Amino acid sequence: MTATLDVTTYTGKIRLLTTDIDLAVTTGNREDFTIFFSDEEIDAFYGMALGVGDAKIFRAAAFALRTMAISRILIARQITIGSYSESTKGIGEALNAKAKEYDDIADAIEGPYSSYVSPDFSVFSYRARLWREAIMNE
Repeated sequence: MTATLDVTTYTGKIRLLTTDIDLAVTTGNREDFTIFFSDEEIDAFYGMALGVGDAKIFRAAAFALRTMAISRILIARQITIGSYSESTKGIGEALNAKAKEYDDIADAIEGPYSSYVSPDFSVFSYRARLWREAIMNE
């Protein structure tokens, strides 16, 4: 599994935004760290993300974080031994919150992506979209 850690590329930037390294291994060569996503998977997130430039990178990072969240939620558990308690149930929620933050940053850069997915086929749909945007922005 290849891992680009060069932050001058979009793959490296997405990996940086998602902290896509195994935090248990923080010594030694950075190239030897364990990663969550391969470069090919990050390329797929980038391809699915809408927008251009930095906004696209932030949306791709949000896709990656949501995918991480799903995997963490599937293995979430709570362990209690005597008075000691440990829970991993909040990790998925935290990742989803960060993904929402990245979506908000992307929206601030170039506007909400909902404008990309609702084309105007007629004067009526154009007016309806303008009305929705006016209500949502208030």
